[in-house]
Amino acid sequence: MSKLATALLAIALVTNSAPSAWAQDEEPTFGPDSGSDPQADDGDDDDDDDVDDEGAAADQPEPKDDGDSSSGTETGPAADATITDATEPSRELFRINGYIQPQFDFRYRPSAFPRDRTNYGASATRTGLIMTGEPLAKWSYTFHVVMSAGLLNNVGSIEVIDRDGDGTPEDVAERRQSNPGIFIERAVVDYRPMDSMRVRLGQMRIPFTIQNQSPNFSLLFPGRSGPNQFFLSGTDLGGLVTYSHPLFQASAGVFNGTGADNTTASVRGLLYALRFDVNPLGDFPFSGVVNRSGPLRVGLGAGLLYFPSEQFEASGFEGINVRDLRASLSARVKVGGLYAQAELLRRQRTDNLSSRPVIATGGYAQGSYYIALKTDVFGLSPIARAGMTVEDQSFEPRTSILTEAGAAFYWHRGSAANDTIKLIVQYFGEQRITEGEDAYGLTTQLQLQF
Repeated sequence: MSKLATALLAIALVTNSAPSAWAQDEEPTFGPDSGSDPQADDGDDDDDDDVDDEGAAADQPEPKDDGDSSSGTETGPAADATITDATEPSRELFRINGYIQPQFDFRYRPSAFPRDRTNYGASATRTGLIMTGEPLAKWSYTFHVVMSAGLLNNVGSIEVIDRDGDGTPEDVAERRQSNPGIFIERAVVDYRPMDSMRVRLGQMRIPFTIQNQSPNFSLLFPGRSGPNQFFLSGTDLGGLVTYSHPLFQASAGVFNGTGADNTTASVRGLLYALRFDVNPLGDFPFSGVVNRSGPLRVGLGAGLLYFPSEQFEASGFEGINVRDLRASLSARVKVGGLYAQAELLRRQRTDNLSSRPVIATGGYAQGSYYIALKTDVFGLSPIARAGMTVEDQSFEPRTSILTEAGAAFYWHRGSAANDTIKLIVQYFGEQRITEGEDAYGLTTQLQLQF
């Protein structure tokens, strides 16, 4: 065991104390100390930016990946290191928690080459570690890293295809392979000049949609929806100012727009982001999971991204100027064990060389209904989702339809969200209407939080 690991373990054993007020206000939590009651806040956790959809338990205690919930609460259990002073409220210097998501996938593509027609096995198994702390009053940090044996999907080889054996290649096929990798879901420093306002700097998900504001461990399905990933995926570097109120939340930020360090990028510019969510019936955290019954909640939201950029050629000389505008509209509702949400997405990209805009439209709807079994020890939720994307509408439209359905099983070993074990079994279907290609599959994911 390394010296660092030994030191962290010593801190955890010696300083196990109750969560501080800051922890409740900053991180996703698993335990009841997170400041959110599973019975009352059973909505969508708005906190975590967390790698690939939404409901109630997210803003309840969850793995501690600093949150963006409409109430601004999210904390995690586990090792607490606190300092107590007679004149100063206690602060957590370090806390660690996370989640493990083993996953099994089966995919069948009727029109693919025989080698690629059927794929199955364990894949996308992820482990998320979330470290948080408040070293100074009003200042806190969150580091959320995701590790997986198949996180990177790289091109391993390229082959020339000669179907009729006449020596003339008709096609070129690429062979992709999965490789181990580490993905930084969130690495931020937060400053709270007041309880309702947060200034965040670092690497995070841009709050463009509901799903981008939902933690990885609070998604209805094993991953975020296809349309959401098409219009905006991954994380970016920048700053975000958020004002939270039980009835609404507003955010404004500036990001690199490329998901990487702009000092060496061939695309230069700044991405401007705006997001507004209103919850007229009360606090409604961002999450895709409802595993408790709760009061009626309604949420409406809209997001806007504008990315003017200059793209340089490989030689280093000026290329083209691009204007990229994206917008989203969101709606969600929760009552009892029923949860439903839908989002409409639109993108228009123009440049100074062409008068033809590149336009894409997409959207999805998903829902679940929680059924308590055996005095709330066990639960079952039928889940369903349908989505569609239409690319390049102004020139050669390409339409894709995705359908997913299945069930989520819950085992509540305690009252806290991190005491719940979740098992998802889902069917997956994708139809690329324009190309005439289909894919079908089955996914099973187990989630354990700690």
